[in-house]
Amino acid sequence: MLYSRHLLSQWISLSVSSHDIAQQLILRSCEIDHTVDTPIPPEVVVGYTLDVSKHPQADTLFVCKVDCGPK
Repeated sequence: MLYSRHLLSQWISLSVSSHDIAQQLILRSCEIDHTVDTPIPPEVVVGYTLDVSKHPQADTLFVCKVDCGPK
């Protein structure tokens, strides 16, 4: 099973490296095979959904307004 640093931040401090996090989890009875540091590609944009409404001309589509920040 893969866990992201974001998910793990709910339980532990992330001011340490991924290797140190894995070592701490191993000490707390978790089995870790390996760690992978995967950078987020610059093409990935995070936005907030502001509004969702049904599409006026389709039964199964929705229209979403998303705020992706300044360009």
